[in-house]
Amino acid sequence: MRTSVPLVRLPVLIICLFITFSASPQSVSVADGKIELGVGIGPSFFLGDLGGSKGIGKTFVKDVDFPLTKLCKGLYVNIYPTEWLGFRLAGNLGQLEGDDAQAPNKGGAERFRLYRNLKLKSTLWDA
Repeated sequence: MRTSVPLVRLPVLIICLFITFSASPQSVSVADGKIELGVGIGPSFFLGDLGGSKGIGKTFVKDVDFPLTKLCKGLYVNIYPTEWLGFRLAGNLGQLEGDDAQAPNKGGAERFRLYRNLKLKSTLWDA
């Protein structure tokens, strides 16, 4: 795994670290900010040995099967009894899916995954 940052990307990384933008969270505060309700939405995908791109497995998102990417949804409630103490109750629902049929048939190391023909589909509940 490569741990160094190429010199071309270094200035972009430094600029991104020092530029900030105003952001608004997807939440609603009630009771003078003591209770906060919110919603979370984002992608959910399986990064494992099923499917993938050409060749041996790649690191991070280079090996994502975009047709199998699902939407993960969540709700949360934050309660702040005091200024220095807070509690969060959260729940998420999503789905993970992986399929060897998504591996491209380019004749390389991915052929083994294609012939193996394994499949994974799992519902994800998180609280």
